Amino acid sequence: MGMACGCANDIAVLDFAGVDAWVDKIDRLTGEKLEESRPIPELEIVNWADRRVNQCFDSDIVEKPSVRFQISDCNDSLPPPG
Repeated sequence: MGMACGCANDIAVLDFAGVDAWVDKIDRLTGEKLEESRPIPELEIVNWADRRVNQCFDSDIVEKPSVRFQISDCNDSLPPPG
């Protein structure tokens, strides 16, 4: 729903298929489990400079601490503005 609304209002939207879908947990070349998750490489093509970023998660952010952790972790992984 959020993606459709954003697109209808000329807002660029990145929509992930899960709260932690912005990270790779498996090496894409070898198929082996990574020791530490890393941001998906597709995020590197975005010019983050001077870009306002709003993160919107499902309502389960209220009930699930893991979802709250993911929004914080995602925010910390994005480059600083400017």
